[in-house]
Amino acid sequence: MKVLPLLTFIVFSISFLVSGIMEIFFAISNKEVLENWGWTLALGVFTSLIGVMLIANPAISAVTLPLYVGFMLMLHSFWAIGSAFDLKDYGVKGWGISLFIGILGVLFAALLIVRPAIGGLTLVIWTGMALIASGTFNLFLSNKMRKIHKNWDNISAATRAKLEEAQTLFLKEYRSR
Repeated sequence: MKVLPLLTFIVFSISFLVSGIMEIFFAISNKEVLENWGWTLALGVFTSLIGVMLIANPAISAVTLPLYVGFMLMLHSFWAIGSAFDLKDYGVKGWGISLFIGILGVLFAALLIVRPAIGGLTLVIWTGMALIASGTFNLFLSNKMRKIHKNWDNISAATRAKLEEAQTLFLKEYRSR
């Protein structure tokens, strides 16, 4: 390998490791407030492991990188789909956009997994598209969650009771472990 592509690949690999560590930290820091914090933790662990594997063996990892990215994108997309249905349960308008982005991510991930050669040839483009979709989803989700937080007093009594019951059950289950 030439020096510049190898250096680029190492920086790319380190970004996986750092991103994974940040996701783990985020999940653990917010486990009391996030219903799906376990998915975020799993994604962080998976992303960190990929980062370590990519750093440890860049030559072999370069060949299998489309599979790594495909499976990581698949996990992120399933999380996005689950979060979309959470938004629906909270009565948030526009939750379908999150669902659409999650489904789109599943399709891109499936393409990378089923046809890794295509992914390998265009990995930068596919990764860029996946990161844009993921970033768009995260911006959309954070905006919707901010609106829920701001309008907490305006949420219907039935929805509030459902959320409080879910939180109580979750904390009860969590504390029993």
